[in-house]
Amino acid sequence: MSRKAEVKKKIIAWADRRLPSDRSRRAIINVLSGLHFLLMMLCFVLMWEMGYKQTLVGWYPYLGDLAIVAGYCVLFASMFKIYHGLYVGRSRISELFVSQGLTYVICAAVFYVVYFFYYRNFFNPLPLVGIVAVQTVLSGVWCVFMTNLYFMLFRPARTVVFYSRDGQLDKLYGMKHFANHYQVLKTVNIREYDMNRVPEDAADAEVVFCCSNSHHFRDAVFYHCMARGIRCYYTPDVSDLLFDNSVFDQYFDLPVFTVNLGGGNGFYLGIKRLMDIVLSFLGIVVLSPLLLITAVVIRLYDGGPAIYRQIRLTKDGREFEIYKFRSMVTDAEKDGVARLSYENDDRITPVGKVIRRFRIDEFPQLFNILKGDMSIVGPRPERPEIAAEYARAYPAFPLRLRVKAGLTGLAQVYGRYNTEPIDKLKMDLIYINRMSLQTDLLMIFLTVKALFKKESTEAVAESQVNALADAGKEEPAEAPAATEADGGTPEAAEEAPADAGTEETGEDRGTGEAPEAAEEAPAGAGWPVPDDTVSYEVAELWAGRPAETGEEGDDIDSDPRT
Repeated sequence: MSRKAEVKKKIIAWADRRLPSDRSRRAIINVLSGLHFLLMMLCFVLMWEMGYKQTLVGWYPYLGDLAIVAGYCVLFASMFKIYHGLYVGRSRISELFVSQGLTYVICAAVFYVVYFFYYRNFFNPLPLVGIVAVQTVLSGVWCVFMTNLYFMLFRPARTVVFYSRDGQLDKLYGMKHFANHYQVLKTVNIREYDMNRVPEDAADAEVVFCCSNSHHFRDAVFYHCMARGIRCYYTPDVSDLLFDNSVFDQYFDLPVFTVNLGGGNGFYLGIKRLMDIVLSFLGIVVLSPLLLITAVVIRLYDGGPAIYRQIRLTKDGREFEIYKFRSMVTDAEKDGVARLSYENDDRITPVGKVIRRFRIDEFPQLFNILKGDMSIVGPRPERPEIAAEYARAYPAFPLRLRVKAGLTGLAQVYGRYNTEPIDKLKMDLIYINRMSLQTDLLMIFLTVKALFKKESTEAVAESQVNALADAGKEEPAEAPAATEADGGTPEAAEEAPADAGTEETGEDRGTGEAPEAAEEAPAGAGWPVPDDTVSYEVAELWAGRPAETGEEGDDIDSDPRT
């Protein structure tokens, strides 16, 4: 047995003897996290005392010190919270490291800007750079140590998973640290399942995952878990998210809820538009050297156009022309078929690989935002052809057209390039129901972190033309009591991998001129726009084609009327 294994075994044995409850073990993690926070603050205080304090002029003794340290502390704590810098056990080591590193860089940049505007003069940034380097090195050590300690102190919870199709198991097992957090005792396929067996199958569980859209089955699981204090997670369906923003009312002795999909009020939308104009203009000014260099490099590589234009859908199904840097060869869709980029896609140029990796190909959309076609935060704009295919599979998909399309958003931050459309729809609906300036600012900050996550650009398989991974391979319809779910995880809203990119086609992420076949298609004609009553008739599709009513027992995400 190696020395590392011996140390790990001793720590686990000590924890079992001295720390019988999870609460006491959590207290140790919290104390060590607090000490780390104080140590990082101490680094800043030392830098301030040794590097910049003597430059203060006209401040009262100690009052300036207090203001500087207090302001930095508030900003530091806020950035740690936004980037989940202390989410030990729920984030990978690399994610913790990036989160804390971004916190140090942003706090240092804000400090420098405030200092500059106060004294109207540039000052030596080396002490600030040095302290950021020291903080980053200490954080690297802390992230490795704390993650290993966490999984020594906390054993995996005994877990039972109820599911209706294998794809749901794949999504659960793909969650970060799933195997470290959960010891799966049993997986139960609920097709043709007797709900009376729930207490027996979940008897030894500490955690239950319920991947079913059948409300009868979910109720049976919830009642059992609540009665026995078992932690329960479930994957929501579209109707759950539609009800999420419901307003309670009382008609005499009858409690009722009014279904009300969000979208923001007039005041919020006005402030949001002002923020879009200011941020997009500042972004264009600050990034103009990078935009110019990128355009020149693309042009020099193969002589093709640097900017690619393509028709997309925004609020109320209105079509607009989106701008992107071209990252593929000019005839990427010469067969006239709109498709996503796939693994090892040979249509992507060497320059395109670089600009796609760091999302530089998306920067020209700042001009779309300035024009008013898009917003900084909102659902990603889809091509009409691709959106129509998604709407045929998921009739609620057009609900995302209630708001203006965005450069970034919940689905872009927490989803991947190849995330299934139904999961991105759910995240878009969550954002629409929670639209606020606070949410928009949070998404903007999290987008910066998403740029450092390579997995967010994972492409679809080469055989796919869109993100409908299971298209044509649906399982037979099940009984209503065992309706299948379309994915998601209990931590999807906070921990799923990030994507500041797009739900885009191969041409979509930046290619040459669109083929004539695509240009001549009646893009968006008769596109269904949901009204304020949130009617399920949004399932009416392309060119006014009526929705196909699913058979009894179809997945609720395939037809909300089942």
